[in-house]
Amino acid sequence: MPYHATGAGKTVTAVADAKLVGKKTLFLAHRNELVTQAYDTFSDMCPDEDINLYVAEPKEVYGDVVCGSIQSVNANLDQFKPDDKRIY
Repeated sequence: MPYHATGAGKTVTAVADAKLVGKKTLFLAHRNELVTQAYDTFSDMCPDEDINLYVAEPKEVYGDVVCGSIQSVNANLDQFKPDDKRIY
């Protein structure tokens, strides 16, 4: 996996890729600041999509895009099933 400097546009690239795929998206990050950044970027770039957070609080598993922390999702894996149509 390549590494890029802060401010290089990694989140914007991830959002653009998710839009191209056109399916429901689960975006994971290891720090809440990065989850919030992704949430804000998805909200800006995908204004017609239902964007939700899955972190310590709130935990919303429904939506077109769910931005979550690795820790919160890992602690609640039973809510994330591969065949679940809510998220991919």
